Amino acid sequence: MTFRADGSLLLATVEGEVVRWNPGSSRRLSTDRFKEQPWKAPLALSADGGSLACARADGNVAVWSSEGILAGGPRSKIQAFAETYAPFTDRFDLSPDGRILAVASGGTAKTWDLSAGRPLAAFETKTIRSLKLSSRMLATGHLDGAIRLWDIESGSPKPLHRMLPNQVSVSAIAFSPDAERLAVLHVDGSVRIWHIKDGTSRTVVPPAGAIVKSTALTPDGKGLAIADAD
Repeated sequence: MTFRADGSLLLATVEGEVVRWNPGSSRRLSTDRFKEQPWKAPLALSADGGSLACARADGNVAVWSSEGILAGGPRSKIQAFAETYAPFTDRFDLSPDGRILAVASGGTAKTWDLSAGRPLAAFETKTIRSLKLSSRMLATGHLDGAIRLWDIESGSPKPLHRMLPNQVSVSAIAFSPDAERLAVLHVDGSVRIWHIKDGTSRTVVPPAGAIVKSTALTPDGKGLAIADAD
């Protein structure tokens, strides 16, 4: 899931569809099915709504340029591919402006410059279960519950920060739009909000009975959206 920068729209991908929601009224505005891709192929949206990435059976991630996603309009053709060698991987993400694609396989995360069509950097670490891009950083979540933050501008092989919330595997990560906070979802359904600068955190308790699958922080960093199995 991702919020539009002004908070007026929530975009989510559900079983091969892009769904637009009004966060204030919880009303579904439109649904766009990507007929070109398999029904349950994982998708990733850039925060500006201009690009959408889709995992493919051949081990590539295809990136679509679509100025109409925010308005529910038509898409353009595929603009880029990135080779992952991991069919239907769900460990990939687009930067907020859609310029950079990050893909993880095993313990390696790689970034691509989509405009130039070339790889940028590779980050070697422990087994990656989830990842998320901001405009400056890549966050990777791991089996041991650790979060590592990487500088995508310098491509340094050493992480900027390492956080160890608990020993429960990470299942999803979300940056706040200003990249000052990080929401971390674990496989046991717990959610923790981290302040990146000072390393402090707090736990968010999901609604009773909810099986949390995805999460996103609101643009002001004060609200949290969660998607459960229903």
